Amino acid sequence: MGIGFYPHLAWDGIRKNKRLYLPYILTCTGMVMMFYIIAFLAGDTMLKTVRGGFFVTEMLGLGTYVIMIFAAIFLFYTNSFLMKRRKKEFGLYNVLGMGKGNLARILFWESVQIAFISISTGLVFGMAFAKLGEIAVMHAINRENNYNIKVNAEALLMTLKVFGAIYVLLFFNMVRQIKMSNTVELLKSDNKGEKPPKANWFIALCGVVILGGAYYIAVTIGDPITALSMFFVAVIMVIIGTYLLFIAGSVTLCRILQKNKHYYYKTNHFVSVSSMLYRMKRNGAGLASICILCTMVLVMLSSTVCLYTGEEGVIRNRYPKDIDITVTFDDYESMDGYMGKMKTFVADGVSRAGGEAENVVDYSAAIFGAVLDDGRIVCGEDEYYNFNLGQSAQTYMVFAISADDYNRLMNDNLEIADDEAVICFTKGMGSSRTNSFDELSLGDDGPRYKVKRVVDKFISNGTEALNVLPTIYIFVNNPGDIALQMMPVKNSQGSSIVSIQWFYQFDMTGDEAKKLAATNEINAALEQAYKSDSGFTEGMSNILIEGRAAERDNFYTMFGALLFLAIFLGIVFVLATVLIIYYKQVTEGYEDCGRFEIMKKLGMTRRDIKSSINSQMLTVFFLPIVAACVHLAFAFPIVSKLLMCFGFNDKGIFALVNVVCVLVFALFYVIVYRITSKSYYNIVNE
Repeated sequence: MGIGFYPHLAWDGIRKNKRLYLPYILTCTGMVMMFYIIAFLAGDTMLKTVRGGFFVTEMLGLGTYVIMIFAAIFLFYTNSFLMKRRKKEFGLYNVLGMGKGNLARILFWESVQIAFISISTGLVFGMAFAKLGEIAVMHAINRENNYNIKVNAEALLMTLKVFGAIYVLLFFNMVRQIKMSNTVELLKSDNKGEKPPKANWFIALCGVVILGGAYYIAVTIGDPITALSMFFVAVIMVIIGTYLLFIAGSVTLCRILQKNKHYYYKTNHFVSVSSMLYRMKRNGAGLASICILCTMVLVMLSSTVCLYTGEEGVIRNRYPKDIDITVTFDDYESMDGYMGKMKTFVADGVSRAGGEAENVVDYSAAIFGAVLDDGRIVCGEDEYYNFNLGQSAQTYMVFAISADDYNRLMNDNLEIADDEAVICFTKGMGSSRTNSFDELSLGDDGPRYKVKRVVDKFISNGTEALNVLPTIYIFVNNPGDIALQMMPVKNSQGSSIVSIQWFYQFDMTGDEAKKLAATNEINAALEQAYKSDSGFTEGMSNILIEGRAAERDNFYTMFGALLFLAIFLGIVFVLATVLIIYYKQVTEGYEDCGRFEIMKKLGMTRRDIKSSINSQMLTVFFLPIVAACVHLAFAFPIVSKLLMCFGFNDKGIFALVNVVCVLVFALFYVIVYRITSKSYYNIVNE
């Protein structure tokens, strides 16, 4: 046999099975293209130079690992469909005298040809569309872009290495399957099916319990900190529960339908239910994969679209005023000498920028984190060091503020005694507990205050907006007493857990350019003060000067990058979903072909066949999207808590975006179903 015999035989096998190989090659090409584009963007020099570009490239770099791992798993999964269809052909070659070594050579050349076509084509399209990807990213992060087309050699080499390794592993896996099968098994692979599985009530019940537990976690989580710690636990439980329910629960459902004589003993239901039951264990795993992929796409898109469309609201929540100045002091005494200096720097900077300050907010607070337990603020060192995430629902950021500052800022005439306090809860937390106690105490031996009133709101600040914990404001005549009580408590770095902060916030007249200029002028004045006065920072721990105009670019960069990555990964997952659905339709079409042929001989009409197909397809392939929508509905509370970590609090917009994403994806799913069901129908009627 000449060296060209095996390549020719391999190509002939691919060509004759183009119904199977063409979608596979196209998907492989798409995976290669996607990987190159995201690797290209992760190393893009232009992105690295823009403000916030480091975050973008880091996120895209993470995306390369996600696509790499997913591509490997997915290509192994889809390759199994191809091998199942080709085993009969290889068995025939074996009967005609070819040994396992000869079959391995055919598989080698098939792998080489498919790898060459998919990698080369994918790289060509990747290099062609990489610039479009760059433009899309720059648009998403609100940056200008040049139109110079270039090739990233590092991304090119990485793509060759990754997919070259995947195809090598695929080849060895195919050879392993051939070597472990005898000639009879290869010839009968088409007719080899699973025995009708028995209903496993225990596994189905485990699936229900695990999935119910995940739903309970998602629904009952009350704060972002717990959401961060429990999100991936809930995700793993949803994945496990989904697979168990689709594998065992679907079989149990089919058995229940069989026992319903009024439903089962109808032509279309009889055939479809029997067919589903025959292969449901294998189908269940595939359908569960489709469900998980659909859920991932919906969660990623809905959350990132919310962040991107609502980023202006997030910015305004994070920075309530145009310019936000926060100064941290060691104690209240150190504060008095600096407030006048800072106000002078601010006034000069605003004036030089050509604007005027307005709506000024000026107050100080003693700030610390503590556990609130039925009116008792736990502030001892033992409790601080033993704090864990399980306590996060009772953990608050405490702001102790003078009653005079409250009256001045809120235009109120609150009068309280030295042993009284007014409190305020924010971020939607603690509302159910606001009236559960009448006394507030700091530990066992600290100050005690009678709760005179619970007010609805107070002026927000950047520190509170940045913190994901719920907040309790405590308004007393002398907040220094609370600070003094907390000073001895140290954190893991040996510093006091309480900080004294002065907030100076204001809006400014003029356009965004003037506001940005004012922020820069204030920072420049402070730098000059540091240089000219060596004792300027004495008693001061930190100065943070932020402007809404100055920080807007960072937010656009971060949320734009997240949206782009979500859309990119969504496309990859959608491609995988489409191919899984297609192969399941084709595989089941070939498996059902003989059974429907027997049914036609027994008098079943084409109309009956089509009705049976529709019944089966509707039952099987719409179950994953329905389950994905249920997953999304129960994920709503926990995902909304996670979005709070980014400053997004509008649940109404989040709910609307979820509905729109579901409708758009469902429409796409219907289109895919209609196309693939035609393939199934054509096969069973050949």
